[in-house]
Amino acid sequence: MIGVTQNRNGDDSVMSDVDLTNLHSFSSVTSTSTVQDQLFSKSEDELLFSQNKRIKLKDLSCGGTLIENSSHVLNYIYDAANELENPCITEFHDKKKDHSVTLLLAPDSKEVLISDLNAQLRSSIYENSTDLSMGRIRKVETSATATISGKVVINVENSWYPLLIKSFKVKLCCYTTEMVNYIDKDQKIYRPLNGDLDDLSNCKERTSFAYLNKYCSENPINMLPLQQISIDLIKVGEADCTKLLLLSKGKYAFPFTINIRPNEFPADLNTMFGKTCYRVESLISLHNIEKKGADREDQIILTEKINFSRVLPMMEINMRYEPSSVMGAWDRAQLFYEISLSTRIFEINRKFNLSFEYYTLVPNFHVKKMAISLIQYVTIPSVVVNDTPDYYFFDYSTKLTKTIRYVYKLREFKMEEKNGVGYNEETGEKIKAPKLCEIQDLVISNFIDEEKRLKNSISPFYFEESSINKGMARIKVTHKLTVTLTIEKNGGKNETVLLIIKIPVLLVGPGMLENLTLPKYEPFQSLHDISNNQAPPYSHGTTNNM
Repeated sequence: MIGVTQNRNGDDSVMSDVDLTNLHSFSSVTSTSTVQDQLFSKSEDELLFSQNKRIKLKDLSCGGTLIENSSHVLNYIYDAANELENPCITEFHDKKKDHSVTLLLAPDSKEVLISDLNAQLRSSIYENSTDLSMGRIRKVETSATATISGKVVINVENSWYPLLIKSFKVKLCCYTTEMVNYIDKDQKIYRPLNGDLDDLSNCKERTSFAYLNKYCSENPINMLPLQQISIDLIKVGEADCTKLLLLSKGKYAFPFTINIRPNEFPADLNTMFGKTCYRVESLISLHNIEKKGADREDQIILTEKINFSRVLPMMEINMRYEPSSVMGAWDRAQLFYEISLSTRIFEINRKFNLSFEYYTLVPNFHVKKMAISLIQYVTIPSVVVNDTPDYYFFDYSTKLTKTIRYVYKLREFKMEEKNGVGYNEETGEKIKAPKLCEIQDLVISNFIDEEKRLKNSISPFYFEESSINKGMARIKVTHKLTVTLTIEKNGGKNETVLLIIKIPVLLVGPGMLENLTLPKYEPFQSLHDISNNQAPPYSHGTTNNM
């Protein structure tokens, strides 16, 4: 048994943090694992889930943080994506025994940005909305890492109730919820096997979409972390031996640091057709010394939500400031057009500009109206269900997909110019007289349709690998900017036609361009004004030079 130094002042003053690792030669051992590391065969899967117990954090004691008599359960699982049933609670307080535990994260650790988003945007990645193959994706070569730091503070105020800790871990857990489109061998809609689809109650194709549960509905795979980093705060050295930790009256701080390497964790996502979320979990197992002669164990669970985003590396700064344009001809080259964008990459809730230039070779063409919209494509795998109702016989080899399309209107207005044809007054010959239309301050709002914002909310570009079907993405979110022209042709009979021009664009979430923002120029008088130790304001985490 190991005793630790404590605060014996006996007052309510806040003591300085005590690094127990340094004082008592503890070495917090970090390990990384994935859900694939735990799952090998069907029999082992069943054994794994038989030792798990599904819980709802809101139903636990002490405000949703305490599990009593947990000795006979190997692991507890919960639906991290459902924050109503499993809210994030960071403080435990036992009023009877007068002790408390608090999980504290550094302010900059709740929004994690790591510069490993695949910036080599070839057509197969962000222009093709239906291709879920991961074969052409290559990892970004970067040494940038992200860091999550914090501490767990334990306050024991009653000397009659010391704490005897059997296990003490802090974890960063990534949870995913995958959805698929079930079809039969004839590629027709197949009714899902796992029934309840409350989140899709307004979906027209409610009978074809369902959560991908490799196991029975009572133990879906989204209850297990897709990936996790675990830190053991009381493991001694490298030996596979964990001693008990006795905490008498006093206040203790257990600091921790989680280092996230690039190209290992997916970005978070919150859509109707898939979710990815992160939580930092503090798990403490206590030996209940009140129950004599019984191996009774209580467990304290504290969780905090983390927003994890993958941003473009600094080497792709040209995408932020380089304009792009699309040009073409229509109707046997009688109408020429060119659309210019102020940037190749767009950020949600950030303004951008568009210019439209056109001219015609015939005088009877009139561009009456122009509408600018954003189309969002959400693509998920289509899975062929064999005759036997067994989740282990789903066929992924067809590489079929299902794409759902949403249209968000950004702006619509009438065109004042009748046409783009000019004439030489002396010769009467046609001359090119292009018409230019400048559209300023266009904004892709995060929620355009407030009434249906849950269903129609805009998500940034997303392309992450499936946890079950290797080599295929579990979901892909892409976008196209659409310019629709209403053209009136005056001739033998008036005719109105629509010309639709679609431009693939890269849409990123709010704040994801900060990493590509050049720092503000500030003049300095001497070399003392430059600090090499201070990180620039637009970076997050650290960069290791290999």
